Amino acid sequence: MESTSGKTAKKQTVDDCSDDPAHRGKSPIVVVSFTTPPDHFEFSCHEVTMRAKGKVQLHRASKEDNWIFVRVNGLPESEFEVTIGGDGKTVTILDKYKTPNTSFPYTVTVRDECGGEHTSPGDRPTPPMIRNR
Repeated sequence: MESTSGKTAKKQTVDDCSDDPAHRGKSPIVVVSFTTPPDHFEFSCHEVTMRAKGKVQLHRASKEDNWIFVRVNGLPESEFEVTIGGDGKTVTILDKYKTPNTSFPYTVTVRDECGGEHTSPGDRPTPPMIRNR
């Protein structure tokens, strides 16, 4: 069974979306796609570079997706505050920026329409990350 709406979204994966001039001065948005079987996650930005305290947004690829965000894993609470919003349709990650020059890999757990939970390794051998410069 496919856990997305079946619509094809434009896929553009970049290594670091924060270097895109369109994101400067704004909260970076990482678009997350998930399909199953097999579990397959894609992140529009593999790395987000933060240069000060700020927010990173995670959004589902399509409003019609029938899965929701459940949690973000691997980000230390001393450095980040994670809020699931919109009934699981978005995630806001507040980077407190307490430790510059450090990278923080993370994974996401989503719940499909049948109640099953799936945790990302992502579409790369390494998970996505937030890098504090």
